[in-house]
Amino acid sequence: MQQFRIGLITCLAAWCFAISPGTVKAGLNQVLDVNTDGGVGVPHSDSLSIAGNEMAISVWLKRRSEQAMVGQLGYIVDKVAGVVTFNGSYALLFEDRTQFGFDDSLKFAVGDGSGNNSSVVVDQALGDANWHHVVAVFNNGVATLFIDGIEAVPDQIKSDTQVIGTNALDVFIGNGGPHLNGGPYLNEIFDGQMDNLCIWSRAFSAAEVATIDWRKLEGDEAGLEAYWKFNGDASDETANGNNGTLLPDATFVGEPPVDIDVFRGVSISFMTGPPTTEYQLQYRNPSPNSAWEDLEGQSTFGNGDVQTFFDTFGNSGRRIYRVICW
Repeated sequence: MQQFRIGLITCLAAWCFAISPGTVKAGLNQVLDVNTDGGVGVPHSDSLSIAGNEMAISVWLKRRSEQAMVGQLGYIVDKVAGVVTFNGSYALLFEDRTQFGFDDSLKFAVGDGSGNNSSVVVDQALGDANWHHVVAVFNNGVATLFIDGIEAVPDQIKSDTQVIGTNALDVFIGNGGPHLNGGPYLNEIFDGQMDNLCIWSRAFSAAEVATIDWRKLEGDEAGLEAYWKFNGDASDETANGNNGTLLPDATFVGEPPVDIDVFRGVSISFMTGPPTTEYQLQYRNPSPNSAWEDLEGQSTFGNGDVQTFFDTFGNSGRRIYRVICW
């Protein structure tokens, strides 16, 4: 067995390791508060009608409660032409799944406009009244959800379309919107707060999700079609002008700047060797005689690929990393 200690940037033989810090913050300035029958309505535009095979939605959110009724939906973003089939455009929402033995689950769905859709469901309700960052990514037929910088393990996944359908519907934020019977449905409200909501016409890799500072977007990033900071209004920070209108029972509230540091961590990248070699990333604390532990049980194999992991470790200070191979 060969062992290699990783410093901040260390290259040994055929392997190169790099560690970069990552910090995620929440709860700055004002946020959108949705309750009862609120939300934001945004008129349809070409920039929000995303075509092609890539898109993403990113948002900070804090739930006030879980959905109370079986089958109830709580929309974060809605631009779909049907609740059941998601047969047009995209939606990010919570849905009650108690009939399947689960609590609320987070769902991201993309439809092609012809009744086909790709979706991912994650059995995480995020109902702990804390801020969480969610990134929903659609890339060539595959839908993926990232929660607090980490790719979530899907409970249910469907890949029936590789393209995003377009429609002329408005975008609704925190609300199910007037589709099917002319709604909105009162049981399709997201009950909680959200901030820094973005709609993108591009996908993100796991490494990008883990290292981007989602609190410091400028509004002119590549593929950014809409960016709502919710600092007292629903104006769009991009040049696309996707300004929203506040619906009843939605307000903007202040969030103290001390509510920060959801997690801190490091992004660790290293290049593997031949396919016959197996690699394991490990860590230990700097204290003397501390034991090496596998990083979340992750193991990788060769083929010369660059492997990237994001290690979240709270505020526990330094860690020492190494890669072992055999």
